Amino acid sequence: MVDCWLHVVGLEGKTLHTLDQGHPFDVVEVGDKKMVIRVQSTGRLRNIRRAEIESAFQELQTARELSARDIGKRHAPWNSSFVSTLLAALPGVGHRLKPIRLYLKRPGAGE
Repeated sequence: MVDCWLHVVGLEGKTLHTLDQGHPFDVVEVGDKKMVIRVQSTGRLRNIRRAEIESAFQELQTARELSARDIGKRHAPWNSSFVSTLLAALPGVGHRLKPIRLYLKRPGAGE
């Protein structure tokens, strides 16, 4: 089982791109209860609570697949695009576009 937050901490200082439109954002800081990202197009800082990321990841582990829409409905209503991108950056997580769906890769699968 992947330790979700441990891998999120490892993203600090990196630039990621949203899955759907490729908009860049920087992972500025990762603390115990939240992370801070900077949206490059606006320079605006956004907080994403650890609970939003971990609850979405927990559902992904249980269901083995999770849509960005479901992340928005149940876990991160204001940050679903960013949470989807962060989860897709974790080891063992793959994604498909149109619609955005995250899935757990099978161990040993070359995806």
